[in-house]
Amino acid sequence: MAGQNVSLGLDLPLSYAKTMTKNGRVTQVPVGQHKAIQAEFQRICFIFVAVHDTDRLVGTTTIPEPGEPQDTTCPAGASVAAAALTHIR
Repeated sequence: MAGQNVSLGLDLPLSYAKTMTKNGRVTQVPVGQHKAIQAEFQRICFIFVAVHDTDRLVGTTTIPEPGEPQDTTCPAGASVAAAALTHIR
């Protein structure tokens, strides 16, 4: 994950996810054993996963360092989310 800045949120409201995915390219992706929503917007990648409740989400925001390839941005965020989900019951 060199060159990627990933932040993790463990209790994000659905309204935040809707705002962050509004103008992005949205796709459904697997994250560990979960289905997630991924949105790419201006080189930033957002990933949101509903674990127990669709109103409270686990999410990552990944921003690449200048000059880093865009294609590693979402995988870096998905990797952090998957690692966090292994600790959530």
